Amino acid sequence: MTLHGTVLVARQELRARLRAGRWRWLFGLCFAGAVAALAWAGRLEKRPPPGLRGVPMFGALVLFLLTFVLLAAPGLTARSINGDRSRGTLAVLLVTRLSPAEIAAGKLASAWLTAATALAVTVPAAAWCVLAGGVTAARVAGTYAVIAVLAGVLCAVGEVLSALIHRPAAAVLLAYAVVATLTFGTLAGFGLVSGSASPGASPQRPDRAWWLLAPNPYVIAADAAPGPGAAQPSGPVLVRPRILVLGGGRCAIPGNDACAGRTRGRPARVTPHVYRLPEGGPLFADAKPLPRPSAADSLSAISRAARDARGGHGARPGVNQAPVWPYGLGFYVLLGAASLWCAAACLRAPARKLRPGTGIA
Repeated sequence: MTLHGTVLVARQELRARLRAGRWRWLFGLCFAGAVAALAWAGRLEKRPPPGLRGVPMFGALVLFLLTFVLLAAPGLTARSINGDRSRGTLAVLLVTRLSPAEIAAGKLASAWLTAATALAVTVPAAAWCVLAGGVTAARVAGTYAVIAVLAGVLCAVGEVLSALIHRPAAAVLLAYAVVATLTFGTLAGFGLVSGSASPGASPQRPDRAWWLLAPNPYVIAADAAPGPGAAQPSGPVLVRPRILVLGGGRCAIPGNDACAGRTRGRPARVTPHVYRLPEGGPLFADAKPLPRPSAADSLSAISRAARDARGGHGARPGVNQAPVWPYGLGFYVLLGAASLWCAAACLRAPARKLRPGTGIA
């Protein structure tokens, strides 16, 4: 396989997509959905903390982009091979000097570039989140890179299904079935496996089923994205000191209204009573300043849930948990490589074995 042949096929596929004109609807829908997600998050989070207004907006944007990729990426390649086979144009490519690997890689590169361009259209929306505060450029770049990799793998899955299944409609339905399995099937499997327990064991063991959450695309995107950073303290807090008084006798602070409602005539008990000094007294700096308020971050919440599930019962929630995304991203890379290899194998001519009534081109 040479790079020149792959680029040649990808250029031809891109020209066919441009002539079709459907890319305008794809990009327009992606941009409009991104703006709607930002508006919805801004309206839902009415009073975010100052300097963190972009955190809930970026979370809604990423969830929308990932959902859009899961719905659009398989459809970009599910008709790429069987559609050419039904139109009779696949035979023209097979009789050239292009290898099956170059044909498969070129078609995949064309669809992947289309999905990446749709993501690039929403970069102004992500820049808006950065300007709103609480989101760094590194977090935006890391999240977009992970979503782009997932889009490429889903395009490869759609392509291999297009090579294996001769009916385009059946290939599209099966591609979406694979996406539903990776998205909802992993969650259902995690719930079933973690809920099942042997006799005498704990009823919930999420540490035994965390590997089922690793292939979930939402878990990968949320866990692989760089975090928003630790909240810095808001500075020393001025507090009014308190005095601890033991006993049931008279109040040690004359004129304090807190002593007015105390009952008398009961046996004296050593009961602690804390009284705050009256207004106008001295103010002292608290040794433990209050942390800065944080905004609702859906990505960090998903990441913490996945890492806590891997840590199990012995680990403290949200404290130095091992990441989950390397296993999930590695699974997707292997899935994409295997799908590309299988799609190239289905294009080899002459074919060793064909089903009755079918042809390679």
